[in-house]
Amino acid sequence: MTLPINLNDISMAVGYSGNDLIANGVINKWAKYKPVDSPIIGNTGRTSGSTWWKGTDGKCGFTIPTFENLGSPGSSNSFMAKLLAGTVGWTYNRPAGGVNHRHRVFDFDGYLPNAPAPMDQPGEMSAMLNSSNELTVEFAVNRGNEYSLSFSDFTINNSPLGGFYVGVVVYLSDSQYTFKAADLVSSGSVRATFSNMIGYAGRYVKVVPFLSSVPISQGISPGSGTYLSAGVEPATMLVRPYSTGISATIMPQWADSLHVRVRYTLNLINVTSGTINAQNVTISLYRSDQINPLVTVSRGDISMAGGAQMELTGYLIMQEPYVSSVTYYVEVTSVNNVIHDQAEVDEYRS
Repeated sequence: MTLPINLNDISMAVGYSGNDLIANGVINKWAKYKPVDSPIIGNTGRTSGSTWWKGTDGKCGFTIPTFENLGSPGSSNSFMAKLLAGTVGWTYNRPAGGVNHRHRVFDFDGYLPNAPAPMDQPGEMSAMLNSSNELTVEFAVNRGNEYSLSFSDFTINNSPLGGFYVGVVVYLSDSQYTFKAADLVSSGSVRATFSNMIGYAGRYVKVVPFLSSVPISQGISPGSGTYLSAGVEPATMLVRPYSTGISATIMPQWADSLHVRVRYTLNLINVTSGTINAQNVTISLYRSDQINPLVTVSRGDISMAGGAQMELTGYLIMQEPYVSSVTYYVEVTSVNNVIHDQAEVDEYRS
């Protein structure tokens, strides 16, 4: 949107035609030029040549919670716990009107309705361990432009956010998680590689980026600093075991509270460019104190073209009483050994 601007232009941009367009319209908070809390009187907007759009505190119209320590997931009031719960997001504050919270038409000079966020919200993710059991997690950081905000446009506690580091948390449980922050915000990308991740193979984990005023080595809390959300919600990632053929991930879970049925999901990915044939694929339920399987089902022969993905689901039904003192696990194999994985049966969740 550019000058000259009238109320009809703003109404169309924010999708609202009633009174009080700023309070009720759909305003893209990531647009650089938009209404912000400021007592400024006079011209604002893109053509004014000033940085009014940063607001009075450098946060570009947002409330951004900050913390002095990372904390741990098990501590409910810590930054880490709130980050994983998705409760430390960035809130856009629309001016309420009045002398110190003015509604100015010129604030929309340069408004971009479809401005992207500084970091895209990731969907469900998937990544494979490499041969050294390292896991690489990647996020795209948008550099912004004349009309959309980037992280570098913000100032936090008098420090430019462009000098902060982008961190990543990989979380499986309160006792099994890791984190690091190595890439500067200004680098425009996040590629965090974590070592010794074999314990995460075949599991769904929660991953979430964050921003840190200090660099962080893997799993080592740096102590005091400034920590904040990257403005996106936690995402789910499947950590696939390393494979040079068909990557197999079996995920079993008790399907009832009586521990009679085990529901499994088997994810297969041919990580090569050629077709692979897995002969007589079987899925078996074991208990940790016995050698022979309790039950086995056959999924037959499976042929997968290069790069193909496949998901299989089914049930294994116990034929004997459940014993709470032992561990149950499910294993998937093929006669020609191109498919193999095993995992402990997760508890029933209603």
